[in-house]
Amino acid sequence: VVVEGNIYGQQKRKLRNKPKKGQEINYFTDLTPGDYVVHNMHGIGKYIGLKTIETEGIHRDYIEIAYAGTDKLFLPANNLDQLQKYIGNEGDVPRINKMGGRDWSKVVTKAKKS
Repeated sequence: VVVEGNIYGQQKRKLRNKPKKGQEINYFTDLTPGDYVVHNMHGIGKYIGLKTIETEGIHRDYIEIAYAGTDKLFLPANNLDQLQKYIGNEGDVPRINKMGGRDWSKVVTKAKKS
């Protein structure tokens, strides 16, 4: 029996199944208030809902996300692609990150190294 690795001097590596932190959000209807979400820069927060805010006479829809402490993010609705729905074990409550804190940057750095 000849194995491909014997001929080419290399073996196929097994891919590790990395646990997913989030699920893509395609529509606002994929979210309900109280859902945990993952923002690519700020980490894990809690979805509060959609809010219309007027700035410079223009009304725009924003996604309101609560973070640790009193931190809140108002993400323009057209930036929905920056969010993922948090996926964890059923019944587990994730630790909400603080905006600008080091916890989320540590998670990202650790993930890049693995």
